[in-house]
Amino acid sequence: GINAEYGGVVPSSMVLAEVCVCPGVACGASLCKWLVCYRAGCTNHWDQSGTGFSHNHWLHKDGCGMTTATLTYFLIYGAVYIVNAVVIDPWLGYTAVGVLHRLAFTMVMLLAALSHWRAMTCDPGAVPKNAQPLPSHAQALQATNRSMRKCHVTGTFKPMRAHFDREIQRCVVKMDHHCPWVNNCVGIGNQKLFILFVGYVALGSGYALMLVLGRYFMCVGKPEAQAAFCSGAKASDRVLIILLCVESVLFGLFTTCMACEQITSVMYNQTYIDRLQARRGDTVKSTNHGILGNLREVFGDTDLSLIHISEPTRLLSISYAVFCLKKKKKIKK
Repeated sequence: GINAEYGGVVPSSMVLAEVCVCPGVACGASLCKWLVCYRAGCTNHWDQSGTGFSHNHWLHKDGCGMTTATLTYFLIYGAVYIVNAVVIDPWLGYTAVGVLHRLAFTMVMLLAALSHWRAMTCDPGAVPKNAQPLPSHAQALQATNRSMRKCHVTGTFKPMRAHFDREIQRCVVKMDHHCPWVNNCVGIGNQKLFILFVGYVALGSGYALMLVLGRYFMCVGKPEAQAAFCSGAKASDRVLIILLCVESVLFGLFTTCMACEQITSVMYNQTYIDRLQARRGDTVKSTNHGILGNLREVFGDTDLSLIHISEPTRLLSISYAVFCLKKKKKIKK
């Protein structure tokens, strides 16, 4: 960057300081998110949070998992800062179009962060300690003189398509995989939230690249045809924009592939573990409700359930003892 005060060249120390503003803002925002959510009642008391049978609030207290979760917030809020302060501000400023892009991009990334938090702190479908088979299942077992299937680690009833997750040490119904980025297992209870998270990140990554390209094309061509802000671009801005492009391409491709894979799995009611078992030749016990029915089983039955950041509301009759038991508990309360 050119600056007369420093003899025409901005010192590298100043460029470094300007670049460090972005990670500083991202770190501060990530820390505030943990503090605000903790005080707002998302986790309430630390000692009451965990993945055990006696914990009132769900949170996997794994050092590596919580580090990657914090890194996720760091990347999300860092992208928000770069897009607003470096990409849009000198280009569109606070014009109507500029404000519209600011609000739209910030909202998408905020939804990504909220979806991530909900996916991390939501019970993925862990089998309760006192879970029992459905009456119809119990009668079938009695008729054939068979005992109910139990988890060899937790000793609890193991419903159909439930699998043990070694990270959270619980059996999870329709377990798909354990994701270190959300620091939680992905199962029937939070798969919707996980899909929303990767979907919003993919959308935000594409949006960021679109804005960077729009800004770039304003500075292409003859100097007299370029926008006024092009000549005043700082070296620190160029560094941050390059970092934003790298982040958007890498995570955009990853989350787009993940979102497509997850939606396809939901549509055909086949989790990642189901597909692995099918490859080994094992019999996969799954119930296909049709594409629409399978989507409703994960996303819920309400009209806004596809984008609403909440646990899916299931009005369909789902033959999983875990959720039948939880539903009875709520009615009693």
